Amino acid sequence: MSDTFKATESLKIFGVVPNDPGYIYVIRSGPRLKIGCSKSKKSRLREAKTWLPDGEVIGIKPFWNHRELEKYLQLGLAMFWYKGEWYEFEGDEFEEHFLDEFKAFNDFDINRNSINCRSSDLI
Repeated sequence: MSDTFKATESLKIFGVVPNDPGYIYVIRSGPRLKIGCSKSKKSRLREAKTWLPDGEVIGIKPFWNHRELEKYLQLGLAMFWYKGEWYEFEGDEFEEHFLDEFKAFNDFDINRNSINCRSSDLI
């Protein structure tokens, strides 16, 4: 992975095991959102510009245990599922709430993000 992340001691206090570092991303294309994960922020941005040149990157946020977190996030949004990793909210007000909350995560601090969003809290 091109990014180097270092776990802080505070993760233990909050019960976060610092495994599987990576990114959760949200990209908009028209009325739909693509929600996925990647090990590399740079390569995901480069790839996204290739397969979705007019897409809007809402955010790419670092998390420990990012693949597990992505699974829980996608399960939580299942009622808005469109196809693959794409979701369509069809005017539901929850879309704005979801985007506001996602944008609130830190763009760089994997430890802060992971403490503020433990996958055990999502179950």
